[in-house]
Amino acid sequence: MVRDLVKVGLDEIALFIITPIPGSELNGKIEGFSHYSELTFSPQWRQDYRALNRFRLRLYRDFLFWKLIYHPFKILKQPFNFLFRRFQTKMEMVPYRALHTRIQLLLSQSGS
Repeated sequence: MVRDLVKVGLDEIALFIITPIPGSELNGKIEGFSHYSELTFSPQWRQDYRALNRFRLRLYRDFLFWKLIYHPFKILKQPFNFLFRRFQTKMEMVPYRALHTRIQLLLSQSGS
C-alpha cells in the first residue's frame, strides 16, 4: 500500500506500532503492559515489538527508496530545503529541528 501511495505522489509517512486503547476493540487482545502509561506509540512491552519495529524501519527505508525511484526530484530537492530552511514536509523539518536543538544544547553547555 505504501508503494502505491508513493507512486501517486505521497510525500511523507508516519508509521506507528498499534497499541490497545481502553475501550477499543483491541483492548484485552494485546497484553503485556502493567500500566496505562505504557500505552504509547512505542509499546516496547509487546513481545513482538522488536520484529514490528524492524519492519517499521525497513518500511521507512523502502518508502525513501520508492520515492527516489518514482519522484527523484523530490528526494534530490530535500537537502536544499534542509540547508535553506524551506521545509515542505515534516520529514524535512524534523532532522533540522533535532540538529538545531542538539547544537543549542551543546552551546549552552560549553558556555557554562
